[in-house]
Amino acid sequence: MARKDIAQIAKDLRQKDSASDRSAAMPIFAKALWHKDRFQSTWDAVGGAAGIACLMAEFSVRDVRLLRRRLGNTAYARNAYPERRESLGKLVRVLYDDPQDDRTLTAFYQDIVPACNLEMLQEWEQTRNIEWNGPQLCRLWRCHRDRHEQDFLRELFSSDTSKLEFKAHRRLFGKNLQFCGMVLSMLNTKEEHVQIPSDFTAMCVMPLLRRLLRGRYDRETRDDFLDRTIQCIQRHEGALASEIHIQPGGLLQYTIQLWVGAQGNRNEKMEARVAKLLALLPTRKHLFGLDDICSGIDVPWKTTPEARYDLLRLFFRHVKGYEMSLEDNSAPGLSKLRDLAKNIMWPTKVF
Repeated sequence: MARKDIAQIAKDLRQKDSASDRSAAMPIFAKALWHKDRFQSTWDAVGGAAGIACLMAEFSVRDVRLLRRRLGNTAYARNAYPERRESLGKLVRVLYDDPQDDRTLTAFYQDIVPACNLEMLQEWEQTRNIEWNGPQLCRLWRCHRDRHEQDFLRELFSSDTSKLEFKAHRRLFGKNLQFCGMVLSMLNTKEEHVQIPSDFTAMCVMPLLRRLLRGRYDRETRDDFLDRTIQCIQRHEGALASEIHIQPGGLLQYTIQLWVGAQGNRNEKMEARVAKLLALLPTRKHLFGLDDICSGIDVPWKTTPEARYDLLRLFFRHVKGYEMSLEDNSAPGLSKLRDLAKNIMWPTKVF
């Protein structure tokens, strides 16, 4: 469908004969503001901020609500052009500081603020006692993501932060691989005042790795994020090792699944990653029982006896408290193996 002429859009918004034509022109007008090549000409065609404010003073309440929502939704535009943000900020100033409308509709205009520039947003929050509603908060997250990213990083690396959780900031990490990678890299390099949220693995690491597994990402990207995650846990073992476990759904099981399905040189690299995670399993008062260990072998993919044996070998070699070799045929080595099953029979799934 051909784009509607900008002059015609402005004419439809100004005319007073057909409310339906005016209402139909609003989404077309707002859509044009999303595009860099059409924004300025469209904005100027209706008279800029002052012109739009005058038009809104003549609109019905229904049309005012429709237009302010459409203008606020420009916060979702994939490319946030500074010119659009600044122009919307000027519109908000006109609507509040030099109102053309005698009706008490100022509460509606707050919907436009999240689509304005950061200066306008900060001024708004500092000078007005406001509460953002749900849709407005969504626009804030989308339009000013970098602001929230910086706030989160300040909390993450602040000595004054307590009870920081990834769950409260999960919007930052959804489909945002660049920011996830930045957080992991900073956790691996920062020396002081690192606050490790208790839900680091559950709310950040595992959703990220599963997304990489489901999406169209290459193996190098998946392996890079996995390596950075393991490095982070090694670096902050005291805070994060307790999140490593052998139950399904965890980082260890995820890595084992990748190892079982890997071929050639990648199989060796994945085996090394499994070994690192096994070595990070926290020390327990009582050693892992054979049933516990075998639950780690119970991966959902069909495995060969050789693969199950290799995994069992890694368990015994790297898990704290065992650290023994199944290939050790010496008297002490064989004695250790006998002691393992002194009171518990070896589960059949091992074989």
